[in-house]
Amino acid sequence: MRIKLIFPGRELRDTEMVMKNHLVPSETLTAIAAATPPQHEVVVVDENVQRLDLDDTPDLVGITVYTFLAPRAYKIADSYRSRGIHVVLGGLHVTGVPGDALNHADTIFIGEAEVLWAGFLSDLERGNAQRIYGPTFPSDLDALPFPRKDLLKKHKYFTTASASGSRGCPYRCDYCFNSVRPKAPYRQRSIASLVRQIRDQGDSYYIFFDDNLTVDRSFARALCRALKPLGIRWRCAASIDLGYDEELVRAMAESGCESIFIGFESINAGSLDESSKHHNRRLDYERLIGILQRNNILINAAFVFGFDHDTPSVFRETVQFAIQNRLTSVNFHILTPFPGTCLYNRLMGEGRILTRDWSLYDTGHVVFRPKHLTPEELTMGYRRVYREFYSWRNILRRLPGHGPRYALRTLTFNIALKKMDWIWHTLQKWNLLYTTFHLYFRKSGAENPRIAFDSPGRAFVEPSQGDLPPERRETANPLQKGTEKMDITPKPSELPKPFLGKRPLTFKTAWMILLARQKPGRTGDERQGRAKRRKSGKATVRVARFPQTVQ
Repeated sequence: MRIKLIFPGRELRDTEMVMKNHLVPSETLTAIAAATPPQHEVVVVDENVQRLDLDDTPDLVGITVYTFLAPRAYKIADSYRSRGIHVVLGGLHVTGVPGDALNHADTIFIGEAEVLWAGFLSDLERGNAQRIYGPTFPSDLDALPFPRKDLLKKHKYFTTASASGSRGCPYRCDYCFNSVRPKAPYRQRSIASLVRQIRDQGDSYYIFFDDNLTVDRSFARALCRALKPLGIRWRCAASIDLGYDEELVRAMAESGCESIFIGFESINAGSLDESSKHHNRRLDYERLIGILQRNNILINAAFVFGFDHDTPSVFRETVQFAIQNRLTSVNFHILTPFPGTCLYNRLMGEGRILTRDWSLYDTGHVVFRPKHLTPEELTMGYRRVYREFYSWRNILRRLPGHGPRYALRTLTFNIALKKMDWIWHTLQKWNLLYTTFHLYFRKSGAENPRIAFDSPGRAFVEPSQGDLPPERRETANPLQKGTEKMDITPKPSELPKPFLGKRPLTFKTAWMILLARQKPGRTGDERQGRAKRRKSGKATVRVARFPQTVQ
């Protein structure tokens, strides 16, 4: 069969980074593609970065559905179904409100689909596919194949290097979409499997998609020990109580962790209790933030507005807290009752849900009636805090004072996040996102994490399972160092370079292309005129000029 897997497109909110859709792709569809038997032909289409052709005729269409993507997903599904093409829907929204999805699909999956996917394809070929599969949540994550990243258009993203060490979350926050019933249990992969995936991908910077990578401290410590020899850099999500274990924080920093996403959610203790986020202790926030910053880990925080304990003063107090504690970046959100969560059921029972237009359930619109705020106050306060927090004045006020390198990283991150839209548009137009990102993070010994150095100028590689002969693949220990060392010491001219098409692209060339696109070079007469003004003392600013075209 010809199978087409689709990630629906979305419109960015005006508070979001213009390149958010290009940061890193979801692993959902590539995981399904990996679970597809080899006799089938699979394509993956991310409508956020490429054109979606609705006039083709695949045998099967699969669509993943987030709540705010549901209207677009349903429109795509209806288009294919009108031509007799079988459509299957899955994802968190489908799990939360399966009845809603059944109106637009021939088959739906509840829970995680990988273990039932091959059986469904067999049922479909025999003509007896069921309407509902699941709920299923595979317990042995090591048995699942690695996601098919080769099916993605890599040059459309900053990176495709991602991995997950666990699935599910042991906490039960009332508002979180991960608490949708049936709730996925918390499960872990083995460290060996996770490291093998990282080594096989061969990148130097990784993003972990775990809801909370450090919830199991022993697992997190073992992971840090395994990652440290690889020489990679990485980021993840964790809860603020990680700060109580400074030894683990230090181990994460030493193994390459550069940034952590932390859901503070609120500075109001009553709001934290209301949402069942009992592991966040408001009185300890400042001390725990200091521990992370002391270890040079950037904090990407999240705050939510609209809890029943929130009053109009919450916006000013939250921004002041974030600035005083010099948080690297903050994602602000409007409380959103995702269907299937405890919060949604409570607000629906109280008659406070204002709309079921799923496209507005994106944490940027008010879809319920707040208790101590009007919908207009909540919307305006949400927009105001973004403007205030990311103003030039407050960006500079938030620079950390315990090291120039850390301060420079913070400044660069904020400028790139909110002040460089024109550069991101240019990189996207020229398909330079992936190349530029990897040029930035490229460093000696980390271009391929399987490369290490046992003496100056002498490199060796520890083979992955795919490098070993078949008879040795099952018994090889991917964590064992020094086995089957192969001398791969390159000559300077043989060092790998990122490619743009078939031509090697250096960072200097890419930067010159960008600047040349923004402003034409000066003519000879203009340069001579500027030289005369410089001699006369009228020119006080020195500006670098670049050629109008690059050969």
